[in-house]
Formats: sequence, C-alpha cells, structure tokens
Amino acid sequence: MSELTFGADRRGVSTPVVHALTLGITAILVILLVGTRVRSSPIRRSSRPETS
Repeated sequence: MSELTFGADRRGVSTPVVHALTLGITAILVILLVGTRVRSSPIRRSSRPETS
C-alpha cells in the first residue's frame, strides 16, 4: 500500500487522489469478497426459511 502511494506520489499525482483510488479499490475488493463468501456459505442458506 505505502509503496503504491509513494510511487504515484513520485510521478506527480496528488496524494488525496491516490488515497481515494486506493480506498475505492479496497472497498470494491472487500465487497466482492464478502458477496462471494455470503453467496457460497451454506450457513446463510440453511438459516434462511425455505419458502419454496
């Protein structure tokens, strides 16, 4: 993380922009990970009442 910000800073990119991009990317990754985990977890499925 710090390496990425340092490299981008050296190139002349403003630090707030880099931080915003890093936060956005990490947020997207976390959402994707949580989504796939919830979707594939059998505990969630079994705890949900079966209406069908």
